[in-house]
Amino acid sequence: MRLVRSTCYNHVGCSGATKPEFLDSRFVSMLCKNYERFNKSKAKDSYVFPKGLVDCTIKCCSSGNASTRFYLPLYVAKKHWIGLCVDFTVAKIYVLDCNPAVCASELTRELLPISDMFPYMLKFYGLLEVPGNNPLCQERVKGVAQNNNSTEAALTVALLIQTNPFYQYIFLLIKIRHKFAQH
Repeated sequence: MRLVRSTCYNHVGCSGATKPEFLDSRFVSMLCKNYERFNKSKAKDSYVFPKGLVDCTIKCCSSGNASTRFYLPLYVAKKHWIGLCVDFTVAKIYVLDCNPAVCASELTRELLPISDMFPYMLKFYGLLEVPGNNPLCQERVKGVAQNNNSTEAALTVALLIQTNPFYQYIFLLIKIRHKFAQH
């Protein structure tokens, strides 16, 4: 993920909240391990996150500033790698999956730690600017290149995570151009 992060930062001119952050699989693993305790806590806003998880989050967030988009890999049901784009501006988790048939049934359960716990943790440590506690819903990105070879799925996911921020900005520029064309 460090290579993906550096490549993206060198080619996408963005900073602050528009700068995407890239988290690694170690972060996702730690988040999932602590989810059950978080889920049982009554006051989620004041939950004290484990030091290891906090350190991993702050280390992965390169700028130390608040951001609204986070990219991370997820190993679903110990069978298949997928990429995730967690976009807090629209309260969605975009699923970048090169073989959707493999883990469709397990996906919702595997995304619970990210959709429930991740926003609270980022807000608590000042790494998220978006106000409110909107629940995150999931959406599969359509038109993703298919790769049925499960051993190559991890590499495919890294490439999907790397290219998605570029296309986010291209689509934004197209929308802006379309708005100006209407006036």
